[in-house]
Amino acid sequence: VALDQLVRSTEVPMAGMVAAGSPIEPVSQSELIEVPLSMLRGGNTFALRVKGESMKDDGILPGDLVVVRKQETARNGQTVVALINHEATIKTYFKKDSHIELHPANAAMQAIVVRPSDTFHIEGVLIGVIRHCTV
Repeated sequence: VALDQLVRSTEVPMAGMVAAGSPIEPVSQSELIEVPLSMLRGGNTFALRVKGESMKDDGILPGDLVVVRKQETARNGQTVVALINHEATIKTYFKKDSHIELHPANAAMQAIVVRPSDTFHIEGVLIGVIRHCTV
């Protein structure tokens, strides 16, 4: 990535919080955050603040901002933001023969099995993580 692309930025809506753990009720916010243009790959994007540690082994930590491209489908192995029974979570998506599984990136946590009776909707696919460090 060229240095001038790293410096240029644009604003995306901060849509609230997402659980990296047990799904939580979506929390909406109405602020804009700046993200590097190099992170955006087209499409409608939004950001969410991570709460929980279920994705820590993929480098997604509590307090991080995840940048998400809004789309309703995903391929196996993609990290998605999804609503399960109207609660939001971020996990790795796998479609099996008879069901969907959402896997954490933390060996101490179990996968979520989405059954046909569950309300399930993919909100988007992860395209980047922003971490603010203090020195």
